[in-house]
Amino acid sequence: LIDVLASNPSVLGSRGDDLLSALESVADENSDDQSKAASEAIRDLDKWVRQGELDAGAAATTRSVLTELADKGDNGNGGNGDDEGGGDD
Repeated sequence: LIDVLASNPSVLGSRGDDLLSALESVADENSDDQSKAASEAIRDLDKWVRQGELDAGAAATTRSVLTELADKGDNGNGGNGDDEGGGDD
């Protein structure tokens, strides 16, 4: 996705460069940090679409990829990914 977007980010709207930056930031992170970065990128993405600054169709595709990454830090428990998996402390 990053490689495709890098060739011409402005084709997606005035926030295309920002989207590319956000995706690169997500890709540079690991584990929970990547999950958090993906969640932040989703919030930005949704805001940019609402403000008409990013193509809604491309945003939907990007959002589906980011959601997969954001959910990985969630451990499937509906939390924020900070669950250390501890027992009855």
